[in-house]
Amino acid sequence: MNANERNAGEAVFPETIPYAELPPPEPDSPLSREWNFYRGEVGRLLKDGHEGQFVLIKGEQIIGIWGTREEAKTVALQKYLMQPCLIQQVRSREPIVRMSARFLTELEPPGILNRGGALCTMPEPPSRHSVCN
Repeated sequence: MNANERNAGEAVFPETIPYAELPPPEPDSPLSREWNFYRGEVGRLLKDGHEGQFVLIKGEQIIGIWGTREEAKTVALQKYLMQPCLIQQVRSREPIVRMSARFLTELEPPGILNRGGALCTMPEPPSRHSVCN
């Protein structure tokens, strides 16, 4: 029996985790404060109807919510150039991103961090949360 037969009639969410199980950040992550804040706020954001939208977080403050990543990124670059900030798509289930260590060492340029939409405008080496834009 394959996975599709086993899950017949059930919703299948390949490679995702529910928002309530989002992992903590790496201790040395430049976005640890913002990510922890997002983890605490995502339930409220979903309840308020923001699923699929992009939230911009600086420190422990929501700067704004936009319909596209590009809109949020424009504001982030205008306000926080060379400072860490988080752009995160609000989702009830977060995709799991898997990549090899080799891929992480080949990223050019290092420093733009993306976790399903997360942006750090501060040059930093990628973390386990990272996927380049």
